[in-house]
Amino acid sequence: MCRRMTLLFHLSRIARTALTAGTTLALSIGLAACSSGDSGGDSSASATDSASTLMPAGEGASSYPASVETPLGTAELTERPEKIVTYGGVTTELALSLGITPPAANDWSSTRSFLADYGAEQIGTILEPTDGQVPVEAIAALDPDLIIYSGGQDADKTYTQLAAIAPTMGYGAASTDKGRPWSDQLADLGTATDLQDAADTVQQDRDDVLATVREEHPEYTGHTATF
Repeated sequence: MCRRMTLLFHLSRIARTALTAGTTLALSIGLAACSSGDSGGDSSASATDSASTLMPAGEGASSYPASVETPLGTAELTERPEKIVTYGGVTTELALSLGITPPAANDWSSTRSFLADYGAEQIGTILEPTDGQVPVEAIAALDPDLIIYSGGQDADKTYTQLAAIAPTMGYGAASTDKGRPWSDQLADLGTATDLQDAADTVQQDRDDVLATVREEHPEYTGHTATF
């Protein structure tokens, strides 16, 4: 059974009072949460061991091998990834929006209770920073098929370390030329995981929400908002 819902990030009420007619403020992402049904398996199995059950079926649009270019480098995928580790930025939110539950993610998701209903509770491992740095060794121990990483000042260095472990989609800080809007990151992820239609639907859901806000608040025309 698949249920589609639109999640207005924790600041949705702010969006409805601060959004403009022309802004591209990304305060909402449509999240698609699809349950896989009763597989008869052991419900106590770790998310890492059952990673294949945490990926929705592919749409058949992407072919492999595939190359996905990102600001920090190109991810070369020999086959469709099933075990995807997310770290930094909105990487976890974007994965959950496509019905992908990472077996491991950084602690951003563990402190955002509004993600619980969208599969975050199934994330088996919460990755904690090591001396303030990305825990590269812990990620390597998970043997992921794909890493999605968003970093800051040391993003290039960390990306190189992560790319040595597995194909890595890497994004720098939004304030630099190596950043990329979340909607583009979503499109990248849809291509990498053969979920392009799902990514388009999430984007459309978000656009519909913003269009409704604009219609309800014509007084915002000509103003801008940032987040």
